[in-house]
Amino acid sequence: SGTFEPVPLDLTKQPMNTKWIFKQKPNGALKSRIVVKGFGEPVESITDFYAATVQQTSLRVTTIVALTRGYVSASFDVKAAFLQAPLGPDDKLYIHIPDGYDSPEYKGKMFKLKRSLYGLRSAPRRWQEELGNTLIKLNFVKLRCDPAVYLGPDNNIIVAVYVDDSRVYAEYENLIHDLFTKIGEKYDYTVSTPENGGEYFLGHTWNYNRSTRTCVIDRSRGINDMLAKYKMTD
Repeated sequence: SGTFEPVPLDLTKQPMNTKWIFKQKPNGALKSRIVVKGFGEPVESITDFYAATVQQTSLRVTTIVALTRGYVSASFDVKAAFLQAPLGPDDKLYIHIPDGYDSPEYKGKMFKLKRSLYGLRSAPRRWQEELGNTLIKLNFVKLRCDPAVYLGPDNNIIVAVYVDDSRVYAEYENLIHDLFTKIGEKYDYTVSTPENGGEYFLGHTWNYNRSTRTCVIDRSRGINDMLAKYKMTD
């Protein structure tokens, strides 16, 4: 997968431990993931792991602007987002061989990370930089008032980012289509639109109506998912 590579075990490099997380999603799908016990990751300051997320005020303002201008909308969610962020040549992060890697070739070895993993304290920042750089290469501009909001080259498309979830407003549908086509060249993602049952974003269903220029935010799905997660639906 290009996420890590085996190297000789050297405890002086402080390899971190990992654990497997197994989860059943509300829809019944099973999911597994290797997670780093990232408290052992060396950091020098809060800027090493701080990642901005769109402010609630910015989210409301961008929605009002989009409604006023009659923009179309969509939301997208990047799959396994943190794994998409490559480590730089100066990043030297290591993990012990995870459980399940029983091949003799891993004896006396550890893994050197080539990409970010869930559990790293720096993972959110690395992903934010990865997506931000992708948008900037597409001629988007990061707003100074909120570094999690990006404005398109002709000021007619807006992207608001919250970790791996993003909302998009644009003057024309083809602008969103073009953006998703370019995003899809690098990442796997899922899309929700007003036409396929409402846009699900941050635990809310956004019933965005361009023709009436209204947006009704429904929390019921997020509440039902939370009840199902903790087996409180009966």
